[in-house]
Amino acid sequence: GLKGFVKGEITLSLIFFDSLYFRSVTCYFPSKPTTQKCIASLMLVFLEAVLCVSSLAYEISAESKKIVDAALAPGEIMMDLTPGNFNPDSLIPPGAIPLDAIDYLIDRLFAEDPNVNRSFIVPMIINIYDSNRERLKTYGLDDSLILFVESMESKKQYDEIYYSNISDCLRLLGKIRSGEAVQFIRSRTDLHYWDDKSVTVYDSKKSRIDMNNDLYRKMQREKSIHALCMILDATAEKFINDFEVDENDPDYRNLSPTNSMNKFLLNLHKLRTKHTDVLGEKYNKVCDDFYRLHFSIYVYYTGRKEFPAKLEDLPRPDELPDDVFRPDQFYSYQKTGSGYKLWSVGPNGKTGDAGSPDIDDIIIQYP
Repeated sequence: GLKGFVKGEITLSLIFFDSLYFRSVTCYFPSKPTTQKCIASLMLVFLEAVLCVSSLAYEISAESKKIVDAALAPGEIMMDLTPGNFNPDSLIPPGAIPLDAIDYLIDRLFAEDPNVNRSFIVPMIINIYDSNRERLKTYGLDDSLILFVESMESKKQYDEIYYSNISDCLRLLGKIRSGEAVQFIRSRTDLHYWDDKSVTVYDSKKSRIDMNNDLYRKMQREKSIHALCMILDATAEKFINDFEVDENDPDYRNLSPTNSMNKFLLNLHKLRTKHTDVLGEKYNKVCDDFYRLHFSIYVYYTGRKEFPAKLEDLPRPDELPDDVFRPDQFYSYQKTGSGYKLWSVGPNGKTGDAGSPDIDDIIIQYP
């Protein structure tokens, strides 16, 4: 507080507080009017900062704690891992985790409690963020996530549950897109970032090595590149287009397909945002079909080391989606030298000739 104006002096008492105790620092200043105005201005700034910080602290309610603790109870999580169906953000219904649980979940993340389902912590934080992006803009969530990742990797070894949490942290940082988040993710794509790091991941019982340093580095570089490319802004697009995998890179085999996939997803995103009217809904449906078809095609490629000659060669051809703009007929497909081309006839209902002024085919290529 400020006092002492009448007496010709200022007593400035600053109260610092944390979860354990209060600390008060009292300072005395001379009585010059200019000094008084300066100190008063500083105090207003200080009080505003205190109010801002206090407003960002969330005390979890009993009802919210019950919801979170139930989700953290040990047990297996049932997931549909069918290619094209699995979406990590669909594990929890949108908005299911209350905002006031954010501080509690971050505390649980750092607590390393083996008696809770730790693999579910970050997905719940992501669930909160997706429903409260505006309110969490100044919360500092990116700083907490970066601190967690760095603290885990400074331990040199930890169990596989925390490996999945680190991966989810990178995914959330890609959603937050703050300057700090993008810089942190980008740094992890640089091979030299890993020069002085040595991390070993054990299984949950610490009975065997689950992932050595080389494999860990490869997987985390891949996930970082993927997270960075999912930002889908001009910076990420430039990164995707400029990033070329060096064949001498020890992670080449991991990063090459990841980079191809990111270019595919970026092009898909451009198609989705091409129209925002009623036509945009149809474009979105086409992109959803392309996304699912890609995973089915890639699973086929993984098993046979070649792309299918036609869509009917995929498993369960009777479940292939019809072209949104041409009912009762499949999307058009063509196998290329190193991948494939997939397209819809577009709003005019027919495949146009290359160079034709009225061509409106919706085309996606991989890679």
